[in-house]
Amino acid sequence: MIALYADVSTRVATFTSKNGNGCKFWLDNMVWEVRHSDDAVKNANIVKLSRALNGMDVFLAVDQVEELYSWIVKKVWDASLLDARVNPIGKRIKGTDFHTWIIEAVNQINLPSAGAEGLVQRKLEKASLAPDVVRSALEQRRYYREEVLSPKYLPLDHRRLIEREVGAILQRLKVPSGQGRDSRRRHRFP
Repeated sequence: MIALYADVSTRVATFTSKNGNGCKFWLDNMVWEVRHSDDAVKNANIVKLSRALNGMDVFLAVDQVEELYSWIVKKVWDASLLDARVNPIGKRIKGTDFHTWIIEAVNQINLPSAGAEGLVQRKLEKASLAPDVVRSALEQRRYYREEVLSPKYLPLDHRRLIEREVGAILQRLKVPSGQGRDSRRRHRFP
């Protein structure tokens, strides 16, 4: 540290902050964190981001967390390029503004793509379904996707079983009322 003080002192001379602190104060209060590569920094930050999202009750798939991380890096990079004398507000990212931005970004990443949802909506409307039924179906689609991406204590092999059971229930609901179980018994093959 003594060699570091001497080296930095030759570079900044007697410069002090408005509070009267010089390089010795800055170096004494510095936290040294050594990372061996950019990937190590990125991976550690993605883990921290994932934990922070879980604390907000937001669950994203790994690739979605990585996408959100890249958006955050771009946001910080864009802010770093601004000149504080020209745009002091844009230069700083306030916590409340960042929280709002994160929620919007998560919603954008988490929702199914507008194209796929639009296609489903057009098909349902073409089938002459009532607007409230279409709206409900789209909400269920979004909810299903969110549930699939959220970690649960349900073993993964149970998910396929549950999906098949839901499919069977939906098929049973589509069968007209006069063609229930009895009609299936009459058409058994030997």
